[in-house]
Amino acid sequence: MKRNFLFIIPDLDYQKNDLNVKEPHVRAIIGQLARIITNTLFLSHSLRKDILILIFVLKPKPHLFKISSESIRYLGPELRSSASIFLKAEKFIQEKLLVDEKQTIEKWFEPNPGLFVKLTNLPFIGLKENMHFIFIECDKNFESQQMTLQKFDELITNNNSNDHTKTFYVFSLLKDFSALQTFEPIFPEKNSVKINLVNKIPIPNILTIINLILDKTEKNN
Repeated sequence: MKRNFLFIIPDLDYQKNDLNVKEPHVRAIIGQLARIITNTLFLSHSLRKDILILIFVLKPKPHLFKISSESIRYLGPELRSSASIFLKAEKFIQEKLLVDEKQTIEKWFEPNPGLFVKLTNLPFIGLKENMHFIFIECDKNFESQQMTLQKFDELITNNNSNDHTKTFYVFSLLKDFSALQTFEPIFPEKNSVKINLVNKIPIPNILTIINLILDKTEKNN
């Protein structure tokens, strides 16, 4: 059963040397993303089956990464492995921008086997129209359904009674949800639920939520 995730992040502005720095704030975004990707894709030292991950990066130009557990290659379980692959992909997309942005928009490139990237500000283009989207964020000023992890657990359980392959779980790693206002068209109005968890979502809690989704859906794989 395909499990679908989309993570929205502000940027991936880092260098190879940053991966050696002890202070986690220097590599905050890539450190968070690497942990999330590793946690979502790996089960022990093997890859999970039927995982699709989209990563929407807002700056410097909006672009979208796509990873499938069936096609990704040269990705190890250590965090440095995924961080290095994304560094390579970011350099690739920046080089394409310098050549001709108009010719590269909405065109998929493969900077690493199984890791695809394209310039776009509409990450949901090309997805099935009958997909169901669950947006998970932690902005207390955002008017959405507030719930605890326990209630979220119940939501996942109830959702399993439907076709789970048609659900996308969308996480925002932005400090300010209003940063997405200029990208309002990315949110499908149809078949979407916006959930505001009561507490702020630090990385360990994001991993807990992802594990909850994976555990609930693993039984049906």
